[in-house]
Amino acid sequence: MISIGTNALASSIVLVCRPRDVTAALATRKEFVATLKAELPSAVRTMQQGNIAPVDLAQASIGPGMAVFSRYSKVGRGRWSADAGAHGVGVDQSGA
Repeated sequence: MISIGTNALASSIVLVCRPRDVTAALATRKEFVATLKAELPSAVRTMQQGNIAPVDLAQASIGPGMAVFSRYSKVGRGRWSADAGAHGVGVDQSGA
């Protein structure tokens, strides 16, 4: 036990995965950021009310952010082709 008698930090990250819905929407980066800005503040407030330490809040915010990101089959710049292709993954037609 190295931590006995010393200043030591211990961290745990739990990652839970589930299959994405095959009908998941495509989103531009602008749409993703707008959704994130709309949903993340209330998630952060909920964590603060649940006694998440301020020092842990940034790390804890990854979960709600990933929940927004992972609801889309793809996030990118520009316009998407009408043919979403296999598994609902679209093709960015912007050339960027």
